[in-house]
Amino acid sequence: MGKQSTVISSSFPNSSPSLSRSEIIHSTLSNLTHTDSITRCYIKSAIIDKNNNSSKDSLEAVAEDGPSSSSRSRSSSNFSTPSSTGIHLKRCKITASTLSNASLRRCKIAYSTLRDIPSAHRTDVSKSTLDNVSSLRRVSVSNSTVANGSALSRCKAKDSVVSSSAVYKGSIEKSHVAGSRLRKTKLKECDVRDCVIVNTDFRGMVLRNGVWKDGVLVGCFGGREDVVVNGKKIDMPVKNEKEKEKKNEVPEKWMEGMEDSEMESSGSDSESEEDLPPPYTP
Repeated sequence: MGKQSTVISSSFPNSSPSLSRSEIIHSTLSNLTHTDSITRCYIKSAIIDKNNNSSKDSLEAVAEDGPSSSSRSRSSSNFSTPSSTGIHLKRCKITASTLSNASLRRCKIAYSTLRDIPSAHRTDVSKSTLDNVSSLRRVSVSNSTVANGSALSRCKAKDSVVSSSAVYKGSIEKSHVAGSRLRKTKLKECDVRDCVIVNTDFRGMVLRNGVWKDGVLVGCFGGREDVVVNGKKIDMPVKNEKEKEKKNEVPEKWMEGMEDSEMESSGSDSESEEDLPPPYTP
């Protein structure tokens, strides 16, 4: 165990994490390999264990002995990982959360449940529920589910479900988004599936198979089906072959430049040798 750490009311069976400048209270660490690393992290009422059975017992202990705050007494932190991979947390503040298979860097997490997240960079997550997230970068998530390999960057999600989608520079509130790509878009009380939306805001809409840019419907999602808006099919007018080809353009065409912008914004977020996770040793 690293120096400058405070551990209270904790047990450490079969665990050997590397801790540095961290405070862990009411916590249990077990079955972790030497590849696991926790650096400059504040963790409270936490469980760091890949064994779900022992986690259940520890959760009950936390509820009895933990802080009086209602948000903290309802849940605790559970960091689980397969034996072949480690959990790497860098400069993170975590309070009463559940995380699994996560590699995080410079993140703040509060009252959250995150599962199966391969990596997250400079992510601010508050009062959130996320599941099987592909990637997060500078996002604020509240009471939302992000699943099935979704990627969020510089956006906000509140009371929403995002599945198999990519969202860049936007906000989603009380909405369901599936199989879609959004850029500079605001959605509120919407149900969106198989759409590409760029620089457009919607409220109280049900959208299917469409491509919107600058507030205008410009095409179909791959030309597979008719565009559906609030349950009504919309036939896109096609004047000539050139317009027909434009109508059936793949969604990646409409999102052109999004990846370049993300790469530019992540240039200052490159990890130094000190921040890189330790190499895996079988």
